[in-house]
Amino acid sequence: MSETIPTIDCVYAKSQGGVYVATVHIINELLRNKKVVVRHYELPATYEPSNGKLRLARSILGVVRYYIALRFQTHRHQVRRPNFLYTPSPIVAFVALFIPKFTKTKIIRHFHNFSFGEDDVSPWRYIRTVTKGCLPRFFYFAPLLILYFWMEKLSLIRSWKIIAPTEYSKLVILKRYNRINAKNITVIPNGIDKKYYYPAIRKTKSSYFHVLYVGRFVPEKGMRELVNAIMLLNPKRYVLTILSPDFTNPHLFSLFTQIRQKENIRVVHGSTDVIRARFYRNSDICVLPSTGKFEQMPLAYLESIACGTPVLTSNTIRGIHPLQQAISSGLMLPDAQPKTIAARIQWYCSLSYARTSTIQNLCVMASKPFSWSNTAAAIDKLLR
Repeated sequence: MSETIPTIDCVYAKSQGGVYVATVHIINELLRNKKVVVRHYELPATYEPSNGKLRLARSILGVVRYYIALRFQTHRHQVRRPNFLYTPSPIVAFVALFIPKFTKTKIIRHFHNFSFGEDDVSPWRYIRTVTKGCLPRFFYFAPLLILYFWMEKLSLIRSWKIIAPTEYSKLVILKRYNRINAKNITVIPNGIDKKYYYPAIRKTKSSYFHVLYVGRFVPEKGMRELVNAIMLLNPKRYVLTILSPDFTNPHLFSLFTQIRQKENIRVVHGSTDVIRARFYRNSDICVLPSTGKFEQMPLAYLESIACGTPVLTSNTIRGIHPLQQAISSGLMLPDAQPKTIAARIQWYCSLSYARTSTIQNLCVMASKPFSWSNTAAAIDKLLR
């Protein structure tokens, strides 16, 4: 059986971001397919914002642990090597290029996010953009980060197939890495779990206007800008809920201490599908004011519109521009400045009930093609 049915190894690192959530959903869908043998390996958590060296060390140690486990488990499964190696990690794909055991293994890279922005081709500019002055100038020099980018580039060039979440992602990959053949890039969008994310019956507007943010509590997600925007609004009218799995980012410790003292800003720990879906359906609008140029199709965006809740996004999230234009062009921020965010929130709050109902219905219609079963089916098609 193991000789006739292809084997795919899914290797990923445990983290708090959307890449981990997407990978787990895809693997669960692939496991239901009886036409392929799926072996998944979850590496130790690599997200450590306060120490880049520790983050890279954990990644390398996790990859080593995977290959050691593979050495013993392949004998037990009587499989010499996997036919395919599916991973979103550039380090896993990079190491596999130099191991003789994987010389005939086809590497599939799922390229969820960009390391550089569209125009920020310099690593130094990228580091300055992400840190935004949080670190002293001395720490802008990060040779380990440069090494990480080099491994990412080489792993993409040597991969058998590259999965991009949007057409825009494919164009940027071809622009940045001119040695990659366009035929090797397949556009497969992210999905949602229809079991949890579905529209709710909307009631009339209440006295409060509920604003929701879902995601990691990090500077590049535009947390400072969003909090400052809410402070410009009437606290008796607008309520912000921040739903995040972790609030321990050292760069935002002072901001977290500040918002804990505000009555119209709530922080909620948790990131399960049940919790997120409940907050989506109970909110009037979701705001994703990302300041970095690395996100293409955030899961929070797809989950929110599936629940019928419009999303106010910054124009740096280029991959969802067609969807935003189809729903409402007014939901796209020209910039992530606090005054702009506050003005757009007030604009949506001032719309009539008929207009908001129309936007909510357009959100649900736009989310129908997205599901994890469709994503996994498209990946399975690559294996044939």
